[in-house]
Amino acid sequence: MCSLHSIFVRISLILVVFISSSCTTKQGENDWYVLLMAIPNKIAVQSADVNIISYILTQTHRTLFQRKNDLKYTSEILSEWSRFENGKTFKLCPKVSLKFMDGHFFTAEYLLDFLQAKFSDKQISKIQSNGSCVTIEFSSKREDFFEFLSDLKNAPTLKVRSLDYEFGLGDYDIEKMSGSELSLKRKDFDKNKVNRIVFKKYEDPSSFWVSPERLVDDPNRVSLELIPDEVKSSYRSYRINQLQVALIILNIQNADDRKLIYNCINIEKFRSEFSPDLKEYSDVKTVIPFGMKGGSQGRIDQVCEGRRFIGKRYTFLNWKTASQVRLEKYFKDLERKNGLLVSVKLIGADELLRVAENKMTGDYLTLIGVDSLTGSYSDFYGFFIDKKRNLPQLREPSLFRLFEDLSKAGRSPPIALIAKIEEGLKNGHYVLPIFQPNRTFYYPRKYDVVETDRDSSLQTPNIGLINL
Repeated sequence: MCSLHSIFVRISLILVVFISSSCTTKQGENDWYVLLMAIPNKIAVQSADVNIISYILTQTHRTLFQRKNDLKYTSEILSEWSRFENGKTFKLCPKVSLKFMDGHFFTAEYLLDFLQAKFSDKQISKIQSNGSCVTIEFSSKREDFFEFLSDLKNAPTLKVRSLDYEFGLGDYDIEKMSGSELSLKRKDFDKNKVNRIVFKKYEDPSSFWVSPERLVDDPNRVSLELIPDEVKSSYRSYRINQLQVALIILNIQNADDRKLIYNCINIEKFRSEFSPDLKEYSDVKTVIPFGMKGGSQGRIDQVCEGRRFIGKRYTFLNWKTASQVRLEKYFKDLERKNGLLVSVKLIGADELLRVAENKMTGDYLTLIGVDSLTGSYSDFYGFFIDKKRNLPQLREPSLFRLFEDLSKAGRSPPIALIAKIEEGLKNGHYVLPIFQPNRTFYYPRKYDVVETDRDSSLQTPNIGLINL
């Protein structure tokens, strides 16, 4: 059909791109189209906690290890690996044929430097390379070694100082990126696979159509109520309970103001104004979703103290254009009834990503969805209370200490520890649970996107595995 000659594109904190190719196949025949509410403007593994960046990195990067439903670890990028009986020593051998970009291969030298950067000198007792493999010995047992290196944030990546995207060992590189579109190109052309992934920004209902004859392949990254009947009637549907909670973040320094807003936002009323057509959801009274240990259905207890003015006006950052007018009216009503002074500001992709990475400065409120595709408690709660990336206005030493305990507890922390974290977030009035989606995902009937780990592969599909 055609041979693709790829030219790299980006790196650093958020996205990945490349340059294009020409071939004799029909335009878009081997393309996969994804619709987004916002297009990221940067991509890097350290931002893998952001849902859409995780989706992109799943295509461009590979972790050293993967674990499926059978809980066995495998590797696509190591030719050999082993753990010694002492539980402290590990041997890893990279597939040296793999490359990040032209001239930059996945060598033992790279792997040695990579492991030294991931673990501190105090943790490592000895590390060495024989040219084809790396042996690392820790000062104590590392029960979490495979789990740690199966986290997308810890995937091998190549940074180029002059670029703002990173190169990985996945099937795709970044081809093009702009405010309205992002595309990835397959490194090795395959007529039976998806060779190009195109991310489009949602503008209006017509955005679901690539052409008059074709809908986007993945419409699941936008609000569920926006998905048209044409998709619902013609695509295969998959019902899943997402490990995600939609939360109002109260990144407000003044504790009294924060408490008043927390208690006086009517959850049901706000939800209906933000997403009036939302039908697939459940009430949730915890920050963590039910389906994970400590998660609970229901609705949080609120006691609004009646009419009391706040001296300062706060800003609700709204990323959903369709809800702007309704939210403005909602907060105006709150101002009349309870004296809450909240303005609504419509934000774009750049500001939304800064919010998602906890890099937005100043006081604000916003609604975001926080999920756990991996089932990791430390990954989930880290967004709020990891001292390295916590909510900017959350300055609670007790919660930081609880997160340190959580990080040491592994994949199954004590329920009492989770309860303490939930209680701390609740008493601090930092996070107000609004709902948990019970989402139906839609994909074209001609494709099978389901891998062994059904719910994970539906939410973050590995497009390179799809057969056309």
